[in-house]
Amino acid sequence: MEGISSEPGPMKVFENAGKSATLALYIMAAWLSSAVQGRYAMLLVSSPEAHGAPIWRVPTKYYLDHNHSSLSFFPGGADGTDLSIMMDAILGICSLSDSMMLIAQWESHLTDMEKNCGVLLKYRSNDAKASGCEVCFLEESEAAKDMFIHILTVLWLEKPQPHSAWF
Repeated sequence: MEGISSEPGPMKVFENAGKSATLALYIMAAWLSSAVQGRYAMLLVSSPEAHGAPIWRVPTKYYLDHNHSSLSFFPGGADGTDLSIMMDAILGICSLSDSMMLIAQWESHLTDMEKNCGVLLKYRSNDAKASGCEVCFLEESEAAKDMFIHILTVLWLEKPQPHSAWF
């Protein structure tokens, strides 16, 4: 039939966009809920002094606080010590494969799957002597890594930063 387009009309496109946005919000809310309850990951730890030193994989559980203002890692078997990072102390979030220095240093110690599932989180510590710290860990899958990076980046950008004060 002439004059009839097989392309969806503007209302159908709008309806589909609305469903996609709703689904994205649902997925984000589900991830936030699971992060508040605690998610399992694998910390990657190596000796900072020895280049090419082996990497230890330490089972951990991380938690996002209810206000989404801090992220805490509780390594398995630890004596109650944890690593807590405030959102306003985060300097950067990326996949481990985006950090050329660490990948070059750890390449022979990581499988391809681990390289694809790794997250690098850089942050300021409370120690005035430390210029910046970093924590590396493995998510359960590449999709989980991408979700962590996306949602934590959104939360990080939403938190007030010292440089964003009104003048």
